Amino acid sequence: MRKRDSVPYPKRANACTLAMGKLAERNPKNVECQAFYALALIATASPTDKTHTNEKKAAALLEPLFRKYPQHPGIPHYLIHACDNSEMANRGVTSVSGAAS
Repeated sequence: MRKRDSVPYPKRANACTLAMGKLAERNPKNVECQAFYALALIATASPTDKTHTNEKKAAALLEPLFRKYPQHPGIPHYLIHACDNSEMANRGVTSVSGAAS
């Protein structure tokens, strides 16, 4: 058994999210650092968290990036997934459709 196999996936994913958060904090102007941190937040969002904490953090990072870089290949996709819940659905539609006009 390899060492990484002994660490449960959720623990590894959360460690990755923490590391991406530190990287994003150290590189606030790096678009890719911010986008991948948002993606990590989405990936580790708890399906039982009705407050959508991670999704809201991700959307807060992605919305200004989407306004500045609407042609980015990942940002609109990640933003749609960040808002993929009943509470935030209108926010995602507004963000993405607003940039298209």
